[in-house]
Amino acid sequence: MQRRLRTIILSTVVLGAWLAAGFALPDTVAAQEWEIVSEMPQARAGAAVVELDGQVWVIGGRGQRERASATVFRYDPLSNHWSGGDEIPQLKEARVNATAAVLGRKIFVIGGRSTQGEVLQTVEVFDPSRNEWIDFPDTKRQREGATAIILGSRLYLIGGSDQGERALETVEFFDVANDRWDEISEWKLDRPRVSSAAAVLDASVYIFGGFNTFGPVGQVQQYNSTSGSVQFSEMRVARGALAAVTMHRSIYVIGGRSKDRVLGTTEIFRPSDAGWTEAPSLNRPRHSFSAVRIDQSIYAFGGIGQDGVPLASVEKLGPISTATDPIALPPDLTLEPGFPNPFAQNTRFRYSVSSQTGRVRIDVLDVTGRNVRSLINDSQAPGTYEISWSGDNDAGAQVADGFYLIRMRQGPFSIIRKAVRVAR
Repeated sequence: MQRRLRTIILSTVVLGAWLAAGFALPDTVAAQEWEIVSEMPQARAGAAVVELDGQVWVIGGRGQRERASATVFRYDPLSNHWSGGDEIPQLKEARVNATAAVLGRKIFVIGGRSTQGEVLQTVEVFDPSRNEWIDFPDTKRQREGATAIILGSRLYLIGGSDQGERALETVEFFDVANDRWDEISEWKLDRPRVSSAAAVLDASVYIFGGFNTFGPVGQVQQYNSTSGSVQFSEMRVARGALAAVTMHRSIYVIGGRSKDRVLGTTEIFRPSDAGWTEAPSLNRPRHSFSAVRIDQSIYAFGGIGQDGVPLASVEKLGPISTATDPIALPPDLTLEPGFPNPFAQNTRFRYSVSSQTGRVRIDVLDVTGRNVRSLINDSQAPGTYEISWSGDNDAGAQVADGFYLIRMRQGPFSIIRKAVRVAR
């Protein structure tokens, strides 16, 4: 699978005196909680949501008084700013319960149900370079509540329901060579499913829950695209209209609707042993929503709450700081962002040593907080310095591609920058 680089948000985190008191960095990385961080310009349920270049696109769906919408909103998590209206073209056709994916820096919006109640086969593609929606070949079947995923360079469309509200078990992919959609005979769902959630890890697709004639589905189906094998495991709670997001080599399964209630629970599925771990619950239970990952956080957008009303709230699951009274940094203590970053062979950091404190230590940590490489551990005179890291660990071996934390400590103060190692 071709490695694609996402936009990386570089941020400085002030940890303060509590580090010196014995709190370890792994606690700040592993500890997580959901918080409400924003409100969408309009309440939305059944919207298609994707991430592109660090921005989140919320497409279509429905509000409290409409059956389907053509509106498109864009959210910048860094500035907490929403764009829409005249800035972003609307869909050509209003749709709810569509699905979406990003391929080749274009946004594909597929199927759904129209304002007139028709289940759609149409596909619209947004090209950011042209700032317009363009037509695309129709899918083979009408599909509402399907799930789109990207595996390698292929776009797949999984399950959903047709005009007769019959759940589907078929999987389609777009055949670039013939410019058409085809069904995959060797890969079908074990049972028809609509409003399931899917996530990709390595060469496998994991499909969680959904609904069929008998109600919520409580099964995970894994399809290995390399071997063609299919495996099954059980969910803790049967649910549909949920979300699933890959992070930290696990899959976060969020919210949804069970047989008798709307769920706010978050559970972490470990593909290595098909085990489950509980995670913090959403502040507001919701179903018929979408979630995406940005950096090391997950964002959940809209949906339908316990009262059956579409939601406008946006929740974020991210690391929480255990610092309750952080100390302001001395003005002459700095650690600048690395350059280049992302990097393949070498990245450099400029830093300034404060006159107020003593010994300086700069380390490279992985995202779990484990020390990978010690760069500086010495007393230095106040002033500005530069240090480089060539992507090696303390044993001299090259580290794997991915996120790393560059932590500078002087006395009770600490600054962290993020660095990203990419394929050479």
